[in-house]
Amino acid sequence: MKGNLTQETLELIYSRNCNICGNVGYKIKKIPPDETYLSGREVAVECECRELLGLYSKSGVEIRYQNCCFDNYVIDENNKGAIELIKNFVTKYPDVNKSILINGPVGTGKTWSVSTLVNEFIWNHKKQTKIINVPILLDKIRGGINNKQQYKEVNEEITELLNCELLVLDDLGAERMLDDAKGDWIRERIYILLEDRWSKQRYLAITTNCTGEQISEKYGQRITDRIMGLCSGESLLGESKR
Repeated sequence: MKGNLTQETLELIYSRNCNICGNVGYKIKKIPPDETYLSGREVAVECECRELLGLYSKSGVEIRYQNCCFDNYVIDENNKGAIELIKNFVTKYPDVNKSILINGPVGTGKTWSVSTLVNEFIWNHKKQTKIINVPILLDKIRGGINNKQQYKEVNEEITELLNCELLVLDDLGAERMLDDAKGDWIRERIYILLEDRWSKQRYLAITTNCTGEQISEKYGQRITDRIMGLCSGESLLGESKR
C-alpha cells in the first residue's frame, strides 16, 4: 500500500478489506533474477495490510472519523493554521521539536483534524497511535477508584496510552472536575501521561475548547506548564459545523 492516503483506502482498511491480498494476509511476490536461489520464482510474502490493519484497529478513531485524511480535508481561513501544523508534523516526523495543541469553540472541527492526524501518521510512519476522548478516559478512571476490576482495565488502557508513539488527547477540559481527593487523583493521571511524553520524548496532540487560563483553573499550573512546554498551538475558529 503506497501513495497518498485517500478516503477509499481508509474505508478498505477499517472494514478490513485488502484489495491486494483479498484479506488472506499474504501476497505473491516475484523474486528478481539473480537475487537468490529462488530467482524468478513467485513466493508468498506478508502483505502490508497485516501491519496497517493492526495499527488502525487499535488507534481508537471513532467510526464517524475513520475516513478523515488530507485528501478530503476542506481547508478554509478558519482551519488553515491547524491543518498546516498537522501536515508539517506528519511530513517532518521524527525531526519535529514540538507536539500539537489545537483549541477553539465547540463544533469547529478539532476532532476531525486530529483524527486526520492519526490516520495520516499511521499511514506514513507505521507507528502505533492512540486517540482518546479525555472526559471518557477520566470517567473510566473515576469509576475505577472503587472498583477493582475496572481499576485493572483502566490501568491496562493507560499502559497502552503510555506505550504508543503518538498520543492524542481529545477534548481536554470538557469534563467536570471534582474538587476533592478523587479530583486530585484524576489530575495526577493526566500529569502522568504528560510527564511520560516529556521524559520519553514521545509526541502528543491535544484538542480543547479551553484557553490556557481555563486549563490552569481546571488542572493547575503544573499541568498547564507541561502542556505549553510540550506543544505548539493553533486555533480552529468559525461557527459550529454540528
